Amino acid sequence: MNQAELKKLFDYDKAGFLVWKVRPHRRGDLKGARAGWSRPLPSIRRHVQIGKKLFYEHRLIFLWHHGFLPKTVDHINGQGDDNRIENLRAATPSQNSCNSKIPSNNKSGIKGVHFYNGKWIATITLRHKRKSKGFKTFEAAKNFRLSAERKLHKEFSRGFYSSNDRL
Repeated sequence: MNQAELKKLFDYDKAGFLVWKVRPHRRGDLKGARAGWSRPLPSIRRHVQIGKKLFYEHRLIFLWHHGFLPKTVDHINGQGDDNRIENLRAATPSQNSCNSKIPSNNKSGIKGVHFYNGKWIATITLRHKRKSKGFKTFEAAKNFRLSAERKLHKEFSRGFYSSNDRL
């Protein structure tokens, strides 16, 4: 699949989805309709079938606009169903994981901070290298984690701060 083939098959809607330009799979009722479908939860990513092959909609949208497919396409705001082109960027798998959400089993409410053996531990990982440091207070661990995340993950940092605080 390349950009020229995609542009023959689809139009891009600014709301963040693809619309069939042609009649796919001998079904005339789909021409002009939104392409693809979502699988049942927990997946919120949409799939689009072209011929006998399935593609993630966000990857096709990235290819449609930029003409190439990176190894990973990252959703900047972390919302897997927000496929507007301004919310998509090329990333490595490591960068994509830096932009991951706080795990559901996190009890501190802060990504990379947990309580263990009477102290707060702040942990950060980059390219399979993990750095951990213990602190007496939660606030010190939180500040260390935020500082390290901004320094190491740069624009891919997600952390625990609002979008207004982003670098």
